[in-house]
Parts: sequence; structure tokens; C-alpha cells
Amino acid sequence: MRFIYTKQFVIFAVLLAVSALLMFLHSTGDLRAIESAAAETPRPFIYVISGFGKGAENIFSYFSSVSLLNKTNADLKNQVIALREENALLEQYKLENNVLKQELDYRSGAPFKLVLASVVGYDTAANSDAMVIAAGMGQGVSTGDAVVAQGVLIGEISEADAYTSKVLLLTDPSVKLEAGISGTGDNGILRGDYSGITLGMISQAAQISKGQEVISAGLSGKIPSGLLIGTIGDIKSNKSDLLQSATVLSSAELSNLSLVDVIIK
Repeated sequence: MRFIYTKQFVIFAVLLAVSALLMFLHSTGDLRAIESAAAETPRPFIYVISGFGKGAENIFSYFSSVSLLNKTNADLKNQVIALREENALLEQYKLENNVLKQELDYRSGAPFKLVLASVVGYDTAANSDAMVIAAGMGQGVSTGDAVVAQGVLIGEISEADAYTSKVLLLTDPSVKLEAGISGTGDNGILRGDYSGITLGMISQAAQISKGQEVISAGLSGKIPSGLLIGTIGDIKSNKSDLLQSATVLSSAELSNLSLVDVIIK
């Protein structure tokens, strides 16, 4: 009987009474408001925890997107570079094809025996304005032969080896060539000076004007007559001079040639 008066018994009795009361209130429905409030109490904590989770997910997703975007951007830049290089090559091929077509068109109607040769490079030695071509004595090329590009006279062979030759361009100071003005019959001497070409020793009686065509005279050497050289540029002489002179603008890009023809006999 002492157990009835102990502290443990009192606590047990209170808990039993509270349990009985809660069961009674639950059965009558009076406990629904309290139960609903108790159920809603942890929801804010759930929202907070869920928010932290979504935030972490969003941050991870952001950095993943940035990384993917950077990789995509780098790939696109590489593609742009590759396309530019491909376009440059296509333009180069197009230019080379046009040059080759012009050469073939000229060769088809040329009254000369021609040897087609590619330009190996330009001679950068001092006191010389020349280039090297991939054709030589093995192909019938010899010293003094005329060299043309799409029918325009650009120089003459100064040295010939077995399979290569050196071409002195018309801009080389050592070149001295008889040339005439097309349609007038007036002749002069063509000389180079690195920066260009000059036609001098023209009679003062000759009527020369800018734009007239200058052609080879073919008076000496192996260079045939009638080859186009260029057009008259600026008149350099005065009326008081004994002879006239003028600059000649070459009809070919002497510093940017890839294919030439050698006229052989």
C-alpha cells in the first residue's frame, strides 16, 4: 500500500488521467483544433529546410550552367577560327584557280612555244630585283628567254640551271629593253629602278599621253615584239628636253606572282 503514496504513483496516475481525458476529447471531436495546430507547427521548419535544399540545388545548377556556357563559347570560338582558316584557304584556292585559268587561256591562243613554271620565291639579294622559277634547261629554258604572266612581259631569264631559273624583273636596274608605244610606232628604251619602270629615249616629236599601251619592240635579243608591258603613267620630261621619258605601269603584279610562262624558241 505504500506504493500508492509514492511520487512515481502520483506521476503515473496523472499521466493516466491525462491520457484518458485526451482519448475522451478525441472521441468527441473537441481535440481536432489542437491536433491540427500540432500538425502545422513543424511546417515552417520544413519550408526552411526545403528552401535551403533548393537554394543549394540552384547554386550548383548555376555554376554547372556557367561551366557549360564557357565550354560552349570556347567551342564556338574554335569553330569560328576553323571556318576563317577554311575560308582563307578557299579564297587562296580560288585565286590560284583564276590565275591558272588565265594562264591556260593565254597559252591556248599564244603564237609561241611556252613552258609553264611556278614561282619558287623572290631573290632578296642586294642590287637585284629577281625571282626564281621551277623550270630550267631540262624544260628547254635558256638565258635571255622572255618571261610573261597572263601574256604580260615581266622579265627575262638571266640564269638557267637544270630545273630552276632566275628571272630578272623589268624593275631591276640592269634590265635594258627596247619598247614601243602601241599604235604610234614610237620606240624608246625601257629601264627598271626597283620602284618602277621608266620608258626613256623617246623622240620629242612623239605624241605620248597617259594610258597608252607600252609593248616590246623585239629589235634585239630573244624577246619577241608585241608583248604587252603596261601603260604610260606620268610624263617625266619637259618640252625643253631633247628626249621624252615617262613612267610605265606594269599590267602584272610583279611582286605577287605564282605562275609564269617562259617563251622558248
